[in-house]
Amino acid sequence: SSGINAEYGSVFGLSLLYAGLFIPLSFLTWYRMLYNAVRTDSSMRYMLFFFFYGWHIVVVGIGALGINNGGVAGWITAFKTMEDNKALGVLGIIVSLAWCAMSYSLCI
Repeated sequence: SSGINAEYGSVFGLSLLYAGLFIPLSFLTWYRMLYNAVRTDSSMRYMLFFFFYGWHIVVVGIGALGINNGGVAGWITAFKTMEDNKALGVLGIIVSLAWCAMSYSLCI
């Protein structure tokens, strides 16, 4: 049955943590890293950029999966939600498609 469950609060807390943590870290670890690598033509900074960019692709792939209680809405969460609430399930599928589109765009 759908309704308010105590476990959803921790999932929402994780999503807030991810937003508060990953947005500044993405700026520091790959936006800024690429800028500095291009500016100084440093192979070490290019290597660090590609390392962190690779980890970003992995995190986006995990987001597309949507592991249960992981704080992201992906395929697993969307189909599990579809059992209780069709409208939220469809919204979850749309979010999953967005995660997949982002993952694809990062790889090309």
